[in-house]
Amino acid sequence: MSDNYKKFKLFRNWNLGRNPSLRRPQSVDLPNDFLAEDASNLGLVFNFLERTGNVKDTLNSHLARFYEHYKDFAVSVEGGTVQVLLREKDLSGWIPASRLSDGTLHFLCLSAILCHPSPPPLICIEEPEIGLHPDILPIIAEMLIEASHRTQIIVTTHSDILVDALSHVPEAVLVCEKESNATSVLRLEQEQLRVWLNEYSLGDLWRSGELGGNRW
Repeated sequence: MSDNYKKFKLFRNWNLGRNPSLRRPQSVDLPNDFLAEDASNLGLVFNFLERTGNVKDTLNSHLARFYEHYKDFAVSVEGGTVQVLLREKDLSGWIPASRLSDGTLHFLCLSAILCHPSPPPLICIEEPEIGLHPDILPIIAEMLIEASHRTQIIVTTHSDILVDALSHVPEAVLVCEKESNATSVLRLEQEQLRVWLNEYSLGDLWRSGELGGNRW
């Protein structure tokens, strides 16, 4: 049992500012089996994934939907370091991680986590919507659902748009409420929401207060 606990991955602190380790060339002596919680081995994980089955095709598909000018990614290994590079359709050169937007880096990290063919037994992700354009969140929801067929995923979110994208699987959503000195957790049920979902999305119902989980 303790060995399984050690395999759990928790992604809580998304450090996507100017100088995090994932923006710099990373050491080649780090593990490549799965993304570290600080994403310090992002290049090594992408190097592993692009050589694993058809995972690179899946990554390219998601990245092309994320950014319409996306062309390809590559992993550069030089001088004992490794980093991910992206290429745009209208640019001749490669773009290093140091020049990528926070949202692009976040999407790369989520892709490395959710497209992995052999994930750990439990993955916890706090607020995957951070730094991402709202239009991208339905793609993230699809990736979460796909990944949930391979492992157990727990996600916390304050995004009604992400919840909206789960309207067809409301049972995947649990509403947390603080009551006195305790927290209650209620799993949504498809049958109970059937009439509502004929006219409204889950995000609509959340904002209106029908699901709970509201501050006021």
